[in-house]
Amino acid sequence: MFETELVMRNTEKDIGYQLRLTNNAVKNFVDGECQKKLTKHLTGIQGLTLGYIYNHKGEQVTSQDVMKAFDLKKAAVSEALCNLVSKGLVSMNVSKDDRRKKYLSLTETGEKAHLDFMVVRDSTREVIENGLDDKEREVFKTICEKVRKNVGGKDD
Repeated sequence: MFETELVMRNTEKDIGYQLRLTNNAVKNFVDGECQKKLTKHLTGIQGLTLGYIYNHKGEQVTSQDVMKAFDLKKAAVSEALCNLVSKGLVSMNVSKDDRRKKYLSLTETGEKAHLDFMVVRDSTREVIENGLDDKEREVFKTICEKVRKNVGGKDD
């Protein structure tokens, strides 16, 4: 048996490896569905960002808020916001009190894009969770929470 074959066999048993494969598969699936079904192409992160801003209407939402809500890195949020602004879905308004701070809001087109994204999100959720019963969903959630806790990730 080749050494790389032995390493792959052991790796395939690792939970981290399985999580990585699953995460990549889900991300690719969601991004593909967004590309096929939305008039304004959005990635999963962009859709989540629109949803966060939508759900916090009337509040002074910043990129920091989005980062904390989804446990994302600054670069990922910055890239998503730049794309959303260039697509005309999000506007950034400079704070009157602190010129370094920018508040986020959805444009009218952004609100429509968010509602369209929600339809795609619901249909992708159905596919992702197909065949899982309530108990399996709960066990999966518990395992994911434990793994996140083990690695210092965000709790729900």
